[in-house]
Amino acid sequence: MPLILPGNVGSATAATGYNVANSLRFNRGSSDYLFRTLGTPTNVDKATFSTWIKFSDVTSSNDTAIFAATADGNNTTHLEKLGSQVFRLNMREGSSYIGVLTTTREFIDPSAWFHIVVAFDTTQGTASNRIKLYINGVQETSFSTATYPDQNVDLRINTSGQVFNIGSRGDTGNHPDAYYAETVFIDGQQLAADQFGEFDEDSGIWKPIDVSGLTFGNNGFYLDYEADGTSTAFVDSGPDARAITVTGGVVHSFTQAKFGGSSIEFDGTNDSLDIADSTDFDFGTGNFTFEFWVYKQTSGKMAIFETRPNGGNDQGFNLEFSAADKFEWYDASISGTLPSDPSAISLNTWTHYACVRNGTTFTMYKNGTSVGTPLTDDSSSQVSSGTPTIGESSAGANDFDGFLDEIRLSNTARYTGNFTAPSAAFTSDSDTVLLIQSKASNLISADVSGTGNHFTSSGLTLIDQTTDTCTNNFATANPLNSVGTSGLSTVTFSEGNLKALGTDDFDTFFGTIGVQNGKWYWEVEIDANAGSLSAGWTTTDHMQSIGASGDLYEKFVGFRDNIRVMNFNTQELADYANVADGDILGLELDLDSGTRTLKTYHNGTLKDTATLPDDQGDTWIPIIADGTTTDLTFIVNFGNPIVALSSANSDPNGYGSFEYSTGAGYSLCTKNLAEYG
Repeated sequence: MPLILPGNVGSATAATGYNVANSLRFNRGSSDYLFRTLGTPTNVDKATFSTWIKFSDVTSSNDTAIFAATADGNNTTHLEKLGSQVFRLNMREGSSYIGVLTTTREFIDPSAWFHIVVAFDTTQGTASNRIKLYINGVQETSFSTATYPDQNVDLRINTSGQVFNIGSRGDTGNHPDAYYAETVFIDGQQLAADQFGEFDEDSGIWKPIDVSGLTFGNNGFYLDYEADGTSTAFVDSGPDARAITVTGGVVHSFTQAKFGGSSIEFDGTNDSLDIADSTDFDFGTGNFTFEFWVYKQTSGKMAIFETRPNGGNDQGFNLEFSAADKFEWYDASISGTLPSDPSAISLNTWTHYACVRNGTTFTMYKNGTSVGTPLTDDSSSQVSSGTPTIGESSAGANDFDGFLDEIRLSNTARYTGNFTAPSAAFTSDSDTVLLIQSKASNLISADVSGTGNHFTSSGLTLIDQTTDTCTNNFATANPLNSVGTSGLSTVTFSEGNLKALGTDDFDTFFGTIGVQNGKWYWEVEIDANAGSLSAGWTTTDHMQSIGASGDLYEKFVGFRDNIRVMNFNTQELADYANVADGDILGLELDLDSGTRTLKTYHNGTLKDTATLPDDQGDTWIPIIADGTTTDLTFIVNFGNPIVALSSANSDPNGYGSFEYSTGAGYSLCTKNLAEYG
């Protein structure tokens, strides 16, 4: 049987049934959080919040905000895990706390996924029924502090105009080091935990269930943190955050990308993005700029953008590719001929177009260079008379086939002469009227409930999306089993306990998962100050500082000291050049073969093979140590990387991702353990 250290309390493993694909890793050091402004609630007195969470910061005194709905620091409802490792819910109005629940139980385990449900109904006559807190399917009834709000108090967590934060208390502090999965908010209902999870019939472990069929309410949302190329959630990143309606099969795609790893894909069949008409699109005689990046896949007449309700002579303008693949600009309110691109666009390549009105001059730019003949017209009045449509004409014809990105409409002339085409994604400013992008930060914070209550991300990128979930729980470094020569280690952990900074001699830490059989692989990257690093496997009965006296090396195999490959009792197998910053060490453990072995790799090259003792009862666990006085930063990857991989390689079961491929090794995650351990 595998060993999960220090325990498996709260974690869930599901080989069958509902599986969670992704989580989002929040890094306190980067002040990561998500936020959105609440609209009009379905019922301001009733609401339910649910999330799965795996904590990394379990030894410090830092308070961690799980969620908060706030107007300011004195008017807030927030749930946090205190430095004492208990949960506390605060409801504060001005200087008064109108509701406080503080658990007596502590929640410390860095290997565990916890499921938290907070359910509100202030209409209840019994005070204790107005707030219910569930942990892993069980309602908490023992509190060190228990104060309940008065009956019929409006919930700030569900009040229009409040900012709902995930991973923040609404200020600059209390950001988490944690993983989030399956984050749900229900507006208008007080739901029990069994609406979000169930106990496994065989193991008795609390596990998630499919929540997509719930009724979410006006302010409700469901964040599954999936940026997988199938999302249909689109966000206006401009200051007005306009609602965007998707028609047909428009999706975020990773097939092509200009910036940010993804783009907006149209399949050429009844696809469009529609925006409600607004006087903001009526520029009159004022300046404006419409620009976008386009990757056209097939030839033919195709619409890009139209503000006319029925085409023809209706007011508004139309941007499209002709049957000859030339980009054209039309406006029935203008007597002259607007500029058009005289050359056909190159298919299957990214091209930037910008249509600009500057004073009385209309200019079209292709990759920053003016094309066609600019028009001077001092009488035209630019008006939008229909629903602005992207990817299809207003008549439902000329569907676009290809990819778009960085679609921006501005109420200013962004360009007044030839320019260098944009080299990065746009950011919103006061001149932005509409900005539609396909960015990882938008995808990972997209609401998939169908209500369109998308979040804005701060500090989070695509690499923060991970496959460490409540149904596929990966090993991390274990801050509760971190030691040094003089006691508690001085290692500082970050990035979900996958990145470590050692500041003293022989800082040593261990993984959260140990194994007794199977084939396993993990990597460690030297991030800064490569020096005397030790990385390998040891047994659980020899978990001590690598610099301490004793018989550690009797059961140690791996890299040690600048870098030699060692095998038990300080036996030196190989000696070669020191590693450098950015180098990656790989460790492949085979506990199934007749001769149990460890293969060591340096940047994908096999360095040596060590033979393990014959004792089949040993439980082997990853060990890493900083054996130098120079501060050493290193990153471990047990299959759940925190750095962008130049060549991602899955383990044989497809659960993990590594820099280098290994034919025999599995990632250290509970799904591999459950099915193959």
